[in-house]
Amino acid sequence: MKSFQCSKCTACCYLQAEMGIVPKGENGACIYLTEEGECGVYEDRPLECNVGRMAKATNTPKKEYYSAVAKSCNKLMDIYEVDKEYRLDPKIYDE
Repeated sequence: MKSFQCSKCTACCYLQAEMGIVPKGENGACIYLTEEGECGVYEDRPLECNVGRMAKATNTPKKEYYSAVAKSCNKLMDIYEVDKEYRLDPKIYDE
């Protein structure tokens, strides 16, 4: 099973900060989001930011969980008006 293929659009970094799941920085995003658009605490990131660990924590098969997350990511990208180049293909987890 391949790992989740995050496109690094950063939309979830803003949503989770807005929801109070992660600390919010001055720009409205998670304080750990670097200027390069990467997680500054990637190896120690919160559970909610780790798709693989969340699949396990919710006792959901990875294929199913990754596909659902990819679909949710695409909807979130629409809300935040993220460039279409970041869209994910949920079908890759059906293989």
